[in-house]
Amino acid sequence: MDYISLAERVGIDKEKAVYVYKRMNGGYYLLLYYSKPPITYSLEDWPLLYLKRRKHYPKLAEPGYNEAFQLLVTLDVYSIVGTSYFLLHGDHNVPYTLIEREMKEVYEAIKQAANQESLYPYPSMGEPIEADFTGFVNDVVEKRKRDDEEDNVKLFNEIAYNSEVMDNLKRSYPWAKTISEEKSLKAVSLANLLDKFLEEVKEKIFYLAAERTRIFDKILVERGIRDAVYFVKKSDIKDSPTNEFEAEVLRIIKDIKSSSSYL
Repeated sequence: MDYISLAERVGIDKEKAVYVYKRMNGGYYLLLYYSKPPITYSLEDWPLLYLKRRKHYPKLAEPGYNEAFQLLVTLDVYSIVGTSYFLLHGDHNVPYTLIEREMKEVYEAIKQAANQESLYPYPSMGEPIEADFTGFVNDVVEKRKRDDEEDNVKLFNEIAYNSEVMDNLKRSYPWAKTISEEKSLKAVSLANLLDKFLEEVKEKIFYLAAERTRIFDKILVERGIRDAVYFVKKSDIKDSPTNEFEAEVLRIIKDIKSSSSYL
């Protein structure tokens, strides 16, 4: 099942669904589905994806397009909230009040973005769209389980290989151009750039730790997506952890540092 098929199933014109899908680049569900660990990092700008394409609002407000857009937002919200709810409770029956809370926040943000630029009309939230989003939630749950089991060394070697620190290293040292992905952390350490690399990727470390300890999901279910993202963004590295999340952050950093040593 994909968004277009779902749209047709609930009676939305395929052409209108395709238009919305393309303008929104597939929505947050698609971002999560194709993201590398930690996938919740894809939510760091929530709900900016809907706001930065505001020039399309008048078209998206038209009959048929408005419903197609609402379905995409609903799918995204169910995929995100439904995943957190399932990981915490093992249940797909997420209370609609949690979905409605996020939907209202998204549409309020859209309204504010439209008013700032005097755009009218803009998409509006209609009656709830009834559909089965379980398959989409299961897709994201599987990605989250993959994140839980991901080897820290392998993951951060890959991140290091594609990092800004590595790009600068290759420009500065000819030998760095021959470094394999598996040796990326060692190369960064050899160039005395490990601290700089950790600073570059600390948010990804926080997201990964927040996923694994489920603190991200607890905050999301209790207070919403924005608050869960804000928790990660305001986090810091604590030398003396006072909770499971802070301890997991240190475990990840310890693995990175241990694997980067040539000793």
